[in-house]
Amino acid sequence: MKANISSILRRLAAPYLLLVALATALAVVPSVAEEKKLAADELLQNHLASIGSPEARAKATSRLAEGRVVFSERIQHTLQLEGAAALLSRERKLRCEYKFGSPQYPGEQFVFDGQKQLIAMVDQTSRSQLGNFLFLQDEVLREGLWGGALSTAWPLLHAQEKGFSLKSIDMRKVDGSPLQEVTYVPKRRSQNGDLVIKLYFDPETSRHVLTIYTLTMLHGSAELSDPNQTTVIVEERFSDFRPVDGLTLPAHWNVRYRTEPQSRALEYQWDVTFQNIVHNSL
Repeated sequence: MKANISSILRRLAAPYLLLVALATALAVVPSVAEEKKLAADELLQNHLASIGSPEARAKATSRLAEGRVVFSERIQHTLQLEGAAALLSRERKLRCEYKFGSPQYPGEQFVFDGQKQLIAMVDQTSRSQLGNFLFLQDEVLREGLWGGALSTAWPLLHAQEKGFSLKSIDMRKVDGSPLQEVTYVPKRRSQNGDLVIKLYFDPETSRHVLTIYTLTMLHGSAELSDPNQTTVIVEERFSDFRPVDGLTLPAHWNVRYRTEPQSRALEYQWDVTFQNIVHNSL
């Protein structure tokens, strides 16, 4: 009889002991969400360190980058222009200019004054495709994404404001190179479509080397297979990192705009090389 009672008690205790062990394991192992949060915090701190020390970053309250830009149409190769480029920023304010001096395409001007944005027309009635994209997807300029770490408005420099979030950190191969991919969720989304923003970092240096903006637009149907669906992809690529006043900044900025599918494909490129980057001159 005693043996039977002991056996019954052991069977009753087994589920309880399993629950205790499981609870103990959950208590010491962080949740997936916590792991991602820690990873995002670590990536952010590494990225900021890749730019420069806290003192050097705080000292650079404004920045002027000047250089040359080459614009090209990349599918039919029908147009190529050379001109001047400038990226001016002061704290959260930003102005980007491409000047070609051509009647066919005089250039671009994108401005965020801290409250509202201005996207210049390329003629009396319209903006360029790139200008129209930035006009409709206003979170790009409003949150300081445009120009990456070249701008003092770069949101990762202002993470303490806790407006945006970084999610879904993973490794991806881009053009054959492994990069850390992060989804950037803006503080406030534009009402003109659902823009997906991906930031990419060099895993060895934590430098920001690429941003990809993807916008899918539907024309008359919500079916994904509908031929009237158009995808706009804008890329900002950064390279040729150089020391400037205790900071490490990219001197090469490549902007690409393209649309898919192939039947309505467009692809343009603005390739910018900065010869001069100065701080606190504005």
